[in-house]
Amino acid sequence: MDEKVVGVPENFSDEVYEQNKIKIVSVKFGSECPYVGKNAFKDCKSLKTITFNNDSVMKEIRDGAFAGCDKISSITLPSKLEKIGHLCLYTTSELSIYIPESLSYPPTFTIEGEESNYSYPFGYIDSDDSDYYDDSDYYGNSDDSDYYDDSDIDYIIPQIKIFVPSKLEETYKKHWKKYKDYIETY
Repeated sequence: MDEKVVGVPENFSDEVYEQNKIKIVSVKFGSECPYVGKNAFKDCKSLKTITFNNDSVMKEIRDGAFAGCDKISSITLPSKLEKIGHLCLYTTSELSIYIPESLSYPPTFTIEGEESNYSYPFGYIDSDDSDYYDDSDYYGNSDDSDYYDDSDIDYIIPQIKIFVPSKLEETYKKHWKKYKDYIETY
């Protein structure tokens, strides 16, 4: 039988739970998994641990992939990650995000796979700078009201810390401006 490597599809945890009636507490992604699908583990309240192989080829964590997984306390992003989707790691609990030294260029923030200044992967932030926060005009004029209807989201300021190697601090602060106050070095 031929093996086929695929990413984790959308709403994966819902399907697994419905079919198997299990609670997912830990997820380990193999080397060949290229992406985590939109809302794949959304609101998976029992999920505590996410692990990526050191030689992971994962390039994208899509919108809402781990949103609402409030028991996750830390995550180290995969070293080949290129795109981070909207609210993919949005949580109301404390979350430490580790950037490996090999991830020397910051992944792009996306919505539906496209680069967007309106994407907030780690949750909405309180900012006096309208360039980074005032998205009311954008959302108010969207033709895709189903996708952009975020009325059920509690706008809780994320309790995140983003840890980057000291030599990458300025690069990440420059490219991830909206989260620059959350970036620390290790």
